[in-house]
Amino acid sequence: TVTDAIESRRSIRQFTSQAVSVDVLRRILQVSSRAASGGNIQPWKVYVVSGTARDRVCNAVMDKIRKENMFSETDLEYD
Repeated sequence: TVTDAIESRRSIRQFTSQAVSVDVLRRILQVSSRAASGGNIQPWKVYVVSGTARDRVCNAVMDKIRKENMFSETDLEYD
């Protein structure tokens, strides 16, 4: 039920290095496409990247954050 989903919700702040399979990603995207959006704003745009493309995206985001001093250095640690 919706109540069960809300009550069992949890935040994950640590992740493993295990890759998520393409099948799992497809299922997540399929299910999430049915989620409500605030004010019914659409369409959704989702990009899935891995490997060197992911590294380039992460580095570009981190460079931008550092350039604009959005967070302290300890907040910016990632793998």
